[in-house]
Amino acid sequence: MTTDSLNSGYLSHGVLAKCYRIIDFFGNRLFKQKSLYIKGNKLLFINLGFIGDLILFRYVIENFLHTNYQITLVIQHKYSFVFDNIRSQPNLKFIYIKNYHEKKILRGFINLYSNIKRSKDRYSASLHFRGYLGTGVLSTYLARVSDNLIGYGTSGFGFLLNKQVLWQEHAHETQHILDVLRVIDIHYTTINLNIFRPYLANTPQLVNALALTPHNYILIHAVSQNRQKNIPPQLLSLIIAWLMNNTTYQLVFVGSYDELALVTSHIQHYSPARIITTHGEIDFFAIYSLANLAAGFIGIDSSVAHLLSDLPLPKLLIWHKLNTQVQWLPLGDNWQVIQPWQSNHTEETTQWLASLVPNTFTS
Repeated sequence: MTTDSLNSGYLSHGVLAKCYRIIDFFGNRLFKQKSLYIKGNKLLFINLGFIGDLILFRYVIENFLHTNYQITLVIQHKYSFVFDNIRSQPNLKFIYIKNYHEKKILRGFINLYSNIKRSKDRYSASLHFRGYLGTGVLSTYLARVSDNLIGYGTSGFGFLLNKQVLWQEHAHETQHILDVLRVIDIHYTTINLNIFRPYLANTPQLVNALALTPHNYILIHAVSQNRQKNIPPQLLSLIIAWLMNNTTYQLVFVGSYDELALVTSHIQHYSPARIITTHGEIDFFAIYSLANLAAGFIGIDSSVAHLLSDLPLPKLLIWHKLNTQVQWLPLGDNWQVIQPWQSNHTEETTQWLASLVPNTFTS
């Protein structure tokens, strides 16, 4: 493990990362790692990540959920909708963690510990899918609900695990998840991108309700709560102006209600017949349905981008400097990635936009 491997395990270059290194330094010398011996089929999966993390998580674990294991999933309550269409599956149980905040460490630990303990179940193994304290390693260890603990050594309490899984700094997030699952089933290699396909049945009604013409609108997710990931204002203005001046496409902006104000200044001067905002008016999977009949998608590194992985439409991703592409790039095909700090990003963006425009739609 390199000196920077903790930072690749979700930890920032700060005081918290240094504290975890100190904890692991002494913990690995004071605690002797217990041997792994799994007897039984009851498993506890803990992933307290955000929406995008859980979508990638579902892509990887989906087929595993249909095995003979009895699985309890521990997730944040506010993101439970990601699992709505499998909630009634007989071999699945859920523990929902409310009001979880990864930076409020003590409260998060107590919250997780009390919820796991309250379930009164005993597990043959607990699998911890995040690389920081939010893995629940310490909570599960002290709750004494699992015979074996499996996860990354980057948790800050990796010395408590029966099996430490190597965090690969230059591997995609889905590979990290697979590495943990393969401790249980060494042959498991499945990533299933088709799990949300049933939601596409709603596409025609949704397109009609918004007065859209199939394949003559562009879906745009331009901003998020993390402003460092947003499409830079000048580039967003260029994209909108080019599409409005050179095509007859309608532009459909998607996102949460809180994100609407961040795009208003870019669209207020254009015809409302050509620009539609859906922020807070349609649910998360309605965005997926809309993308199914869109001419293209323009977005940022977000849960929306991960949601569209299986759809074949042309997709433009405006990347940022926060995360490495090798770890977080959305899955699937038809992605073109633009990095705004590159000198040729304007030309690349314009070329991609032009590639969308059939002659019949050029004004």
